Order: sequence, then C-alpha cells, then structure tokens
Amino acid sequence: MKKRRTLIIALLLVAALALGIGYAAVEGKLYIHGKVTTAAQPFDVVFTEYQTEGTPSEGVVGAIVDQLPAQTVKFTVTGMDEAGDTITGKFTIKNNNEFTMYLSDPTIVYTNDANGTDVAGNGMFTVTTSWGTAGTTLATGAETEVFVTVTMNKGMDAEVNEEFTLTINATSTNPNP
Repeated sequence: MKKRRTLIIALLLVAALALGIGYAAVEGKLYIHGKVTTAAQPFDVVFTEYQTEGTPSEGVVGAIVDQLPAQTVKFTVTGMDEAGDTITGKFTIKNNNEFTMYLSDPTIVYTNDANGTDVAGNGMFTVTTSWGTAGTTLATGAETEVFVTVTMNKGMDAEVNEEFTLTINATSTNPNP
C-alpha cells in the first residue's frame, strides 16, 4: 500500500510538473503599434481693423479699405495732388491660429494699373511701412499693427492711377530660433 501511495504521489507530482510546463509553453505578448497623422490648421492670420490719418496740402485725402476681417485688403488712396501729401493707414493684424505666428518685414512692389509695368523708378509716390510696438511675433490671439504710409513725391498736373502691392509673409516657423 505504501508503494501505491508513493506511486500516486509521484504521478501527481509529474502531472503538476507537466501542467506547469504546459502553461509556460503557451505564453506570449500582444502589441499595438500606433501612428498619428495630424492635419495642419488653415492659415488664420487676418486684418481686423484699420485707421487712417492724412496730412494733405489742400482738400481731402481719403482712403477706402475693404470689409474686415480679411487676409487681403485694398487700400485705395484718393485726392493727393501736391508734393508732401501723406496718408498713413494703421492696419491691425490678429493671429487666430492655435500657435505662434511670425511676420516678416513687408515687401512693396509698385505697378502701373494699366499694364502691370513696374514704375518704382518713376518716383510719383513712395510707400513705407513700420511695425507697431507689439512687433512681429504673434502668440495665439495676439494682435500687432503695421503702418503703411503713402507720400506724394511731386505735384501732379493730371490724374494718375498707380498701384502698389505690399506683402507680409506669416509663418509658424521661428526665423530666429
């Protein structure tokens, strides 16, 4: 009987050992490899306000600006006729993106509205720009001003229509990291 009990215990130990080895052999890991792709927010830096101030020699110097907010505005100046007539537009720029935007110095191209010829050398008027105190770095929701000054360089004996385009580049990449 003692042999039989020893045999049963031995068989139970072998069975337990085999069962443990069997569980260990059925072991593994599960993985989830993920990838997230984002979409860029649309460009949302806009002009929100404007003001003008003029110092004409005579009469009224006026400026018309399209409806705001917008990314493109038309700054139409009328009534200039003598050297020194000046009008300055103050344009407020707002960053509606959820990240900081950086504005570059404006570039100005002069053109004749009849045929698109560059007339910068003809000297009838000069366009200059300057930044407000907020500068060229716009945090989310921040605003800054750009001042655009149009000055007549010489008196006119006839109506002249000239155009200029002022371009301000805006980027989310810091140009001075």
